[in-house]
Amino acid sequence: MLFRFKTYYPAESPVHRCDARVKIALLAVLSLCSFLVESLSGMTVLAIAVAACAFLSRIPFRALGAPLAPTGVLGAFALWFSAANGAGFEAGVVIALRMLVLVEASMVVALSTASHQTMGAMAQMMAPLRKVGVPVDDIVVTLSLALAFIPAIAVEISRVRCAHVSRGAEQARGLRAGLSRWGSTFSSVFVGLFGRADSLARAMDARAYGAADERSALNVVKARPCDAAALCLGLAAMAAVVLVFSGR
Repeated sequence: MLFRFKTYYPAESPVHRCDARVKIALLAVLSLCSFLVESLSGMTVLAIAVAACAFLSRIPFRALGAPLAPTGVLGAFALWFSAANGAGFEAGVVIALRMLVLVEASMVVALSTASHQTMGAMAQMMAPLRKVGVPVDDIVVTLSLALAFIPAIAVEISRVRCAHVSRGAEQARGLRAGLSRWGSTFSSVFVGLFGRADSLARAMDARAYGAADERSALNVVKARPCDAAALCLGLAAMAAVVLVFSGR
């Protein structure tokens, strides 16, 4: 069975059409607000807001629900830890909801924004750092390559696993056999990724990467009035949630 992994789901939705800079900024502010809100009612409001954005994004639930299992395990541990330390059941539920809000909000932003849009937004948001000598372009290229290698790693793992199955290497059972199988899988994957990285380095060198002092952009993103309205509305709503529910 092939392991399929997607970092972007194309769709026609208001979330997809929103400026990537606005989504990243709202995600950062939401992360801060989730730690400022300490009540169950406040975290419930944030969770409902994230669920509404997920619904508007029209992203399949199987993609958004992929991280729910590990997040649920961490949430259950938070509940147990809060009960064991006398903090109370409600405090544990708040922590679990905070994890869920942060993970699902990040998934909505990531799956509704193409990698080139994300990198372009990061480059524009980090542009002032060029004045103090920060290599913004190199950082953005590194991040874009890391995102591009995620599906490549998934494909490489699928190929190696299929090769092992065809050779009968998956017949052994048990913990030790499973660890041995995955160890051989990852060693083969790393060898394949080193080959991909070498080919990529030669391709970048052939295209004279780094020869220019300042990189240009093919498509310069300009904010629209609706993007500014979405940013202002989102910031105002989160500020209201923090003012009403923080410290209660």
